Amino acid sequence: MGPTASGKTQLAMDLTQRLPLRIISVDSAMVYRGMDIGTGKPDEEALRRAPHRLIDIRDPG
Repeated sequence: MGPTASGKTQLAMDLTQRLPLRIISVDSAMVYRGMDIGTGKPDEEALRRAPHRLIDIRDPG
């Protein structure tokens, strides 16, 4: 956890290349499907390289 745009995701992505880790998102907006703008969700390439948990698991509303 840390401030917005401080490099948390990039650090986690780098660590998954070196260690057997999984990334678990705890961002309240990333859990919702279709809310891609303004949430900073990882793109498809990032998700292929390092699967994330708790992203796009609920419909809004």
